[in-house]
Amino acid sequence: MKRHNHRNKNPKTVVGTRTCFVCKTISPRAHMLRFVGRVGQVVQFDAKEVLPGRGMWLHACKACLEKAIEKRIFYKAAKGTVKIPEDLMQVVEKELQNYPQKQELFFKGAIHE
Repeated sequence: MKRHNHRNKNPKTVVGTRTCFVCKTISPRAHMLRFVGRVGQVVQFDAKEVLPGRGMWLHACKACLEKAIEKRIFYKAAKGTVKIPEDLMQVVEKELQNYPQKQELFFKGAIHE
């Protein structure tokens, strides 16, 4: 019996791609921001992409982050109630200063043009 490798047919399983939990589109990992949050805990921005916990990915785009905060989409992505810091947008903007490529994407909003 011949076995098939189905991994290459599903874009989610290709190494280096993630799905934005806000707009549900698949993009390269380099164009995404990672957040970590467990039920009952505070959502954290994971700029280095190394924190333990459930990773929640969204586009490196200000519009996606604003929508996630405003509509509380983090709850669904974390699969439960999480605490969203009031200054999350400012934390992300500050941390992105160390990552010029993602910072440029974030402020340009080029992902959704």
